[in-house]
Amino acid sequence: MPTVIAKNILVQLDAAGNATIQASDVNNNSFDDCGITALTVSPNTFTCANVGNNTVTLTATDANGNVASKTVIVTIENKNAPIALAKNTLVQLNATGNATITAADVNNGSTATCGTPVLTVSPSTFTCANVGANTVTLTVTDANGNVSLATAIVTVQDKVAPVVLIKNATVQLDASGNASITASQIDNGSSDTCGIASITVTPNTFSCNNVGVNQVTLKVTDVNGNVATATATVTVGDLILPTAKTRNLSVQLDDAGNASVTVNEINNGSSDNCGIASVSVSKLSFDCTNVGANTVILTVTDKNGNKSTATAIVTVTNTFGDNDNDGILDNCDADDDNDGISDAIDNCPITANPYQEDRNHNGLGDACDKDQMNISEAFTPNGDGINDTWVISNIENHPSSVVRVFNRWGAEVFVARNYQNDWDGHSKGNSSTLPAASSYYYQIDLDGNGTIDKQGWIYINR
Repeated sequence: MPTVIAKNILVQLDAAGNATIQASDVNNNSFDDCGITALTVSPNTFTCANVGNNTVTLTATDANGNVASKTVIVTIENKNAPIALAKNTLVQLNATGNATITAADVNNGSTATCGTPVLTVSPSTFTCANVGANTVTLTVTDANGNVSLATAIVTVQDKVAPVVLIKNATVQLDASGNASITASQIDNGSSDTCGIASITVTPNTFSCNNVGVNQVTLKVTDVNGNVATATATVTVGDLILPTAKTRNLSVQLDDAGNASVTVNEINNGSSDNCGIASVSVSKLSFDCTNVGANTVILTVTDKNGNKSTATAIVTVTNTFGDNDNDGILDNCDADDDNDGISDAIDNCPITANPYQEDRNHNGLGDACDKDQMNISEAFTPNGDGINDTWVISNIENHPSSVVRVFNRWGAEVFVARNYQNDWDGHSKGNSSTLPAASSYYYQIDLDGNGTIDKQGWIYINR
């Protein structure tokens, strides 16, 4: 009977995950007196499934057909490193600023000799701090603990736009008609996961042309260049009052007792930051009742409804005469000649003529009508103070006149040059009076040139 001596051995799987042994690999000098004709080992092939200790049987056959066997341990090992293959990838941060990858995201077909390898990647989580290119390591571990590594680039991107929150604002123009705002006046807590780089607002300056509601745009840019916008309203107001400036004036009443001023005469360069819409004065017309100092009010209204006022003194003077010496100057006197007839209807307004005589019917009263000569046809020189002299109206307008009076027989009884309406019936050359109740013939030479211009009869009744 053969004597079988065997030994344990260690065998490595090849890259295909297989291994084969020979009887000689486990034979440890087996022998037989007549010689061994055959040695076999079983099993003699191994795969990944056999990694570890495997019992095999070594069988020896001698020349006489005697058979003997011995078992030993064949330890199968897999020392083949996995093949780690990686690929670059792109990942986006979410709204919370985080991103996660798995090994599968960067695995590019990694393999192992025995079985499906276990894949891990590190790092696998990313935040805003990782925006850009990041190197990660893919670890490939097979079932037998063999490990291979590969690196990949994970590009982290932030495509999440900022959250823009706005609020409306109201601003007032300054004295120069300008106003401005900052982004902080419109921003109402805008945010971004990875942080805000800048906040701007346009437009941010305003003038008088913008009074009212204006639309502005708030622009928020985050640290990764993402931009978001929102619109708000900016109400521009103008509360600046106009500057009202006045000048004092003096005016004279005209012949109708009236005077007036203009707004421009009172206004002394009033101004406003946004322009003046209107200027008015409380009183522009004056009459006799306003002689002296009068306070007027200048009101300046700007284009946005703001108003300012200032006062001025308008001094009204009256330089007209006082025809009837009643203390009321003529242009303010409704009856300049104080004859009880209003000037508006008086046919001789500056000469007293209460009876409104107008013998030539030319609309001008006899008392002031230089072309109207009224020759009394009778007078009564009896000393009662009434009609005591012969009156020739307007004779005083003819200082060269010659007046002659004759009796019925042609004798001259009275003559006067530049007659003064003072003949009381006395005869020429003496102080005796003419006979009573007599008619006399008169002749009047107005120019004293010898031509008789007026003639007729007068009657003297005592």
